[in-house]
Amino acid sequence: MQFRNASTETPSWMKRTGAFFDHAATRTMPKLSEFYGIQIFIYGREHGIPHFHAKYQGSEIVIAIGTLAVLEGSIAGRAFGLVMEWAALHNAELSAAWAALQSGNVPARIEPLK
Repeated sequence: MQFRNASTETPSWMKRTGAFFDHAATRTMPKLSEFYGIQIFIYGREHGIPHFHAKYQGSEIVIAIGTLAVLEGSIAGRAFGLVMEWAALHNAELSAAWAALQSGNVPARIEPLK
């Protein structure tokens, strides 16, 4: 799987924030968690605002870890609520996963929403 813009385009939120996007890095995206058909990923070589990606039924959303602000994309309303609930419960673990990847380490899986 690759981020939908991986072949030629830098995501718009990265352009706005001046973040660095390494297209080759999108080939390595550890899945942190999965629940109710929602998959949570984090990309290893994206820099700038710490964030994660949530995918659900062909849609994708990018969410800042610290503030839980939506940086790009959208997913179905109920799925969005579940992602936000999960992220609020696991914010410290998401921050640790981001730090692990930035240090070149594999992040730990995070407990799914139950």
